[in-house]
Amino acid sequence: MRSQLEIRFAAQLEEKGYRWVYESEALGDGGYLVDFHLPDLKVWVEVKGRFEARDHYLLKEVAQILKSERHERLLVYGQSRAWVVNPSGFREIAHDEFWKLINR
Repeated sequence: MRSQLEIRFAAQLEEKGYRWVYESEALGDGGYLVDFHLPDLKVWVEVKGRFEARDHYLLKEVAQILKSERHERLLVYGQSRAWVVNPSGFREIAHDEFWKLINR
């Protein structure tokens, strides 16, 4: 894995008993490699320490593809907060809400 945050996130997934796959597929025209896929929950999670300009554009594109073609969701997990990513933008949420959304 590429960061300590990703390692800690994977450990949380393990503790919660979620099946996950790491960097399984590049998505969209930009070939964005989303960090975690939770196939049983139809959720993809990008773990970010900090956003770069291209992330804002590419993650919205990936969210559109996942929503329209696969009926799956995209979330971003950061050090102190998280986001729901939709084709129209990002909605900030707390970590406890993130974990509740995972199970929906």
